Amino acid sequence: DVFDLEGTNETININNCLIHNNATLGTNYPTNLGILNSKNTNGDSTDTYGNLFLNPLLADTANSNYHLLAGSPCIDAGNNTYVSTTSDYDGNLRVYDGDLNGINTIDIGPYEYIPASQLDAGIYSLSTSNSCEGKQNVNAELRNFGTDTITSVIIGWKLNNISQTSFTWTGSLLPSATINIIIDSLYSPSANTSYNLEAFITQVNNSSNDTISANDSIWLNNQSYLAKPIISIPALNTQCINAADIILSGATPLGGAYSGSYITAGVYSPSTAGIGNHQIIYTYTDSNNCTNSDTITTAVSALPTVSFASLPDACADVQQLNLSGGSPAGGVYSGANVNSAQGIFYPAVGTYPITYTFTDANGCIDSASANQHIRALPTANFSIPPTACINDTVNIVYTGISGANAMFNWNFDNGIISSGNASGPYNVYWDTTGLAQLSLSITDSGCTSSFNNYVNIISTTAIIIAADSTTQCFGDSVRLVANTATHYSYQWYDANGILSGDTLSSYSATQSGSYYCELIPPNTCSAISNIITINIKAQIIPDFSLAATACKDDMVAINFTGTAPANSVYNWDFDGGTIASGSGAGPYNIIWNMDSIRIVGLSISEGSCSSILKQKFISINQTPASATALGNTDICQGNSTTLSANVGSFTYQWIKDGINTSGTSALYSVNQAGSYQVEVTDMNTNCSSISDSVLINVNTTNFNIAFSANPTAFTIPPFNTTFTNSTPNVNNYYWNWNFGDGNTSTFVNPSHQYLYDGFYSVNLIAQNITTGCYDTLTKTNYISCNGGSANPCLLDPTIASNGAHQVCPNDSVKLWSIDHTTGINYQWLRDGILLAGATDSVYYTNTTGLYQLMLSDTACSVFSQPYALTQHTIVTPSILANGNIQPCSNDSMELYVSTSYNTYQWSNGENNASIYVKSSGSFIVTVTDNNGCSESSTPYVVNASLLQVPEICIVGIDTSTNHNRVIWERQNSTMIDSFRIYKESSVAGVYNLIGSQPFATQSIFEDVNSNPAQQAYRYRITAVDTCGMETAPSNFHKTMHLTINVGLGGVWNLIWTSYKGFIFGSYRIYRGTDSLNLQLLTQIQSTMTSYTDLNPPAGNVFYQIEVISPHPCYPDSVYSKANTNYNTSRSNSKNTITALNMGITFVSNNNLNMQVYPNPNKGNFILEVNTDKVKANQKYNIEVYSVMGKLVYQESINAVINLRKKMYFETMSKGVYFIRLRSIDGVVNGRFVVE
Repeated sequence: DVFDLEGTNETININNCLIHNNATLGTNYPTNLGILNSKNTNGDSTDTYGNLFLNPLLADTANSNYHLLAGSPCIDAGNNTYVSTTSDYDGNLRVYDGDLNGINTIDIGPYEYIPASQLDAGIYSLSTSNSCEGKQNVNAELRNFGTDTITSVIIGWKLNNISQTSFTWTGSLLPSATINIIIDSLYSPSANTSYNLEAFITQVNNSSNDTISANDSIWLNNQSYLAKPIISIPALNTQCINAADIILSGATPLGGAYSGSYITAGVYSPSTAGIGNHQIIYTYTDSNNCTNSDTITTAVSALPTVSFASLPDACADVQQLNLSGGSPAGGVYSGANVNSAQGIFYPAVGTYPITYTFTDANGCIDSASANQHIRALPTANFSIPPTACINDTVNIVYTGISGANAMFNWNFDNGIISSGNASGPYNVYWDTTGLAQLSLSITDSGCTSSFNNYVNIISTTAIIIAADSTTQCFGDSVRLVANTATHYSYQWYDANGILSGDTLSSYSATQSGSYYCELIPPNTCSAISNIITINIKAQIIPDFSLAATACKDDMVAINFTGTAPANSVYNWDFDGGTIASGSGAGPYNIIWNMDSIRIVGLSISEGSCSSILKQKFISINQTPASATALGNTDICQGNSTTLSANVGSFTYQWIKDGINTSGTSALYSVNQAGSYQVEVTDMNTNCSSISDSVLINVNTTNFNIAFSANPTAFTIPPFNTTFTNSTPNVNNYYWNWNFGDGNTSTFVNPSHQYLYDGFYSVNLIAQNITTGCYDTLTKTNYISCNGGSANPCLLDPTIASNGAHQVCPNDSVKLWSIDHTTGINYQWLRDGILLAGATDSVYYTNTTGLYQLMLSDTACSVFSQPYALTQHTIVTPSILANGNIQPCSNDSMELYVSTSYNTYQWSNGENNASIYVKSSGSFIVTVTDNNGCSESSTPYVVNASLLQVPEICIVGIDTSTNHNRVIWERQNSTMIDSFRIYKESSVAGVYNLIGSQPFATQSIFEDVNSNPAQQAYRYRITAVDTCGMETAPSNFHKTMHLTINVGLGGVWNLIWTSYKGFIFGSYRIYRGTDSLNLQLLTQIQSTMTSYTDLNPPAGNVFYQIEVISPHPCYPDSVYSKANTNYNTSRSNSKNTITALNMGITFVSNNNLNMQVYPNPNKGNFILEVNTDKVKANQKYNIEVYSVMGKLVYQESINAVINLRKKMYFETMSKGVYFIRLRSIDGVVNGRFVVE
């Protein structure tokens, strides 16, 4: 490295360096630096500091390769004085003999020069294992100084110049690598003696060609060794084999360690060592790290052999025992109850281990044990009652303790043994009274004991009597009484044995038989009384057979089926029935003339005995029969009406004027006058009834209409003629003349002037004032006019229709004019009377009447022929229930319709006249009559649960999640298990279960699948009781859905769906430029669902609708109402950015502009029409066409300058429609989409 010190105050020593291509030296450099005044060992010129100034011959300085090339003046040109490391930057040996002159000299530069190929092994270091006297291990470090791998080296040794045995190393030593070699026990020096040790390489890789010899040998001179420490360990006495572990101590110097086969952590274990001699070694290392040891031998002795002969058993009554039998003699006895000093044992019952212990001459101790058994004396106890009854067996039980071979000697004092031997037990009785002494003596294993006890033999008296007659009626009893005494107890018996529970001094016998009593005095003998025989008469059974049901006025057979003695008296009660035949026991024939439950009763008496009253029920059925006219009972000839019978599991037979007809169904269509009845037969009971009569009156439609005109033919105007009505009873009718030229009259005898040439057909219609029936007469081309002018009126008043002349109440007929000539005015009439507002070419109606169309223009007016329409009537079905559902059961109830119809369709999918239901629900039935007219009932709600039907408080959007939430209050009831939440599906009125919530949780449910920004939703809830039964669903609540669109002039139109679920007064409309900070804009009445913001602020505007429930709602508490009140519902929010110019159809033509919005939607549209001016009586004609070009809607309204009108098209099918607006200002066309 070269340092430029110019301009600094620092100096540096530069020695043994090569300086080349250096700039001019500055001022701060060592004296004589660079003045060549000396030479190095290679003969190259240097300055005073050994620095060279030659080309260093480096490998590639341009690429920072500073390795020396062969011939570089830097090779072996350094000074070993400055060597501070053993390797160069490549990790090669430093210093290395690069010029191979045998002298290791360091090279100048970062890398040692290594010749191309060289075999050179050297001993790098040499040391001994320690500095103490005794055998030494020598450590040598072998290094490969050459460039070839070394595989074997022979090392020679000299000790004080005396050759030692050579050591051979084999392996693989790579160039520049080093390996440590340990030669065990090379020599054993003495203390305080100096030694010289030389190690040298004699051969490398099996040859003596070691390139450099300078590193082939190494010396350890003047090696001296220290003396080892002096060790002393005390002797250890002989130990017994069972001796405890010994902590070794006493050896010197302190601080050493004990070792041996059975020594662990300085502890010697004789028991582990075993019998015999064992060595203990003490090893000590001094401060010079010199180690020495000493060894002692110790012995382990066996324990003495000790025996103890078994001891004979003894009885517990022995005072003391002298112990013996231990061997060898001289030992000591020990144990419980043992006097060791005297060798005496003091007996007590039980088994006692006694130990004999002996100590030998070595102090080793062992022992042997034997058991001393002390037998308990046998216990001569036995149990016996203190008293016993004469001749009663006494059980005597031995209660003592003895061995299996014990001998028993009993004395029962003249008692007679019934059973027993040895220890017993014994059954003994005595046949004389008095005190008996009993004794027992027992001998067991030579041990004997005895016991005495006493029993007092006594006797008792027992007598019973009958307090009543011993003969009684069934159900009565005979009271039996026993003799009594203080504290006696009793037990009654009959011939079958003990009467359980009858333990009083008296007994009431209710059955025939023999009875006696056992008397039991306290603590003494019982006695059996005399026997008394009782006679209880047989039971009188008043049973009979009776049918469960019968028809009113039918004869019912009743037969006696009971049992009664002869001469019995029978008492019958037929509950208002008439006896047709029968007496006494019967049989009987009975007739009842009323329908109800009748009770038949029978009781029987015989002498002083009588039976119970037997009652049975019979249901007297009368099948209900009713006939009802579903239409008018006064009908016109050619029409019909339907008669309906009551429905059920019945068969039917219709009767006209007392004669059976072919009608056998619940519905019967009639078109003839007469008195009609229906016979209804119950298919279950087979009972029949005939209904009251329904009188049908058929009014004639043949009025014998006749008329004439005079004249009927004209050849020159004026064409004046007079019509003469010659119909009989002309004042009984309303009249309607149609003269064929578009003119009509309601006079009886009108006059009429025809204005133009032509043939005219005259039509006369009569309607009976009383019956409303019609008759008509038409004379074709009846009037002929000639000689005048041609008829300029080209209008065609013909009526077209899309239906029949009879319609159902919920249907309608479309009537329209086939003439749509421009400039025509239309006017519809019913029964000759103008219909207000019916001035369009199309008219929809379902009302009975005669309809005409009057067409007029500036030239003429004409009338159509009448179109007769009759509206059918249908009776609205009413659902009735039979029975009810018991909660927590598998019960069911019947729902049925009382009126007969052709078809039935229930909301649960069934199609019978009645259904059976087992669960809660709201049920509707839709029926169809003979005319094909349909009608639906009002819902019938069934609640099969214990619970009341829950109700929703409110539904609406949760502004934190933008999902709908359903909120309700929980009833305070322990019977509620959970609530279920339902949402209306894509089919109207069909609700799907979307969740369930336990009763214990807060009654707020979040509909995570709702999207309030897309549509409104309907929700219902139910409650589930603890039996798993679900209530009927609650009334639904519907959320609000807000849409907005831009109007003319930058106003914003808000349209929303109404909230459904509770009655409220107002909608609150919020507005703001931030969806999180809306302010109340206004309130409008709850009957409105649209609003136009005429002055919206600039920029993005947000809107939202809110309703407030008049009822508070607390879903978080069952018992109190003190928490959050959830009584508001909000719609989705809408902003003007996303709604800009969307949802509007805008079209214009000259001064006429039309908008339809929101577009598309589900059928509720707003129509806005604007124009500059409106003429008097100007009309807007609105027409709507399907994509197939079919006219589906038409309306004519008065024109105003700014028209805003709601259009309701919910009933239209989904799809695209075209709307046309016509006025005198022109025609505009647009389109809208019904979703």
